[in-house]
Amino acid sequence: MSDIYDIDPLKQAFYDVVHDFPGKVPALAKRLNTNAGSLQNKVNRNNEHLYPNVSEFRATTLITQDFRALDQLNIDCGRISVPLPENEFPADLDLVQATADWQREVGETAGALHAAVKGEITRTRVRKLRQELIEDYQRGLALVMVLEGMAEPEPVTNIKEARRG
Repeated sequence: MSDIYDIDPLKQAFYDVVHDFPGKVPALAKRLNTNAGSLQNKVNRNNEHLYPNVSEFRATTLITQDFRALDQLNIDCGRISVPLPENEFPADLDLVQATADWQREVGETAGALHAAVKGEITRTRVRKLRQELIEDYQRGLALVMVLEGMAEPEPVTNIKEARRG
């Protein structure tokens, strides 16, 4: 049973995104071309009836480049949000760096798992473990994308040769 003082994690994340923006609500409202009071009401964690609409959610995420609310929405839906690594022209050193980053992240994940099961298992420790696993996945995905960029193109069969077959 939820307590009347429980705050929806998505509302909290969106509140944090808006209030951590430089200039806070007024500055972000101006960028969103909306009224600051309306935005403040939509991020009020204690108001259960007002939420940003999907377009406002997307615009806020893109303007702030703060993905905490998106990540929380994905967690609530049993999904994860993973930023796609950018590496147009991967080289051998990129592969070495991606592997090292991934292995470092695996170590941090093991540390978070150890902390989560050592002593009392708390929601804070579980959240930390979840975040570490997401970061581990991101680093592994970066490694795969470097490999993909280094891969030789698939052989292409000439149409005339295929027909003669």
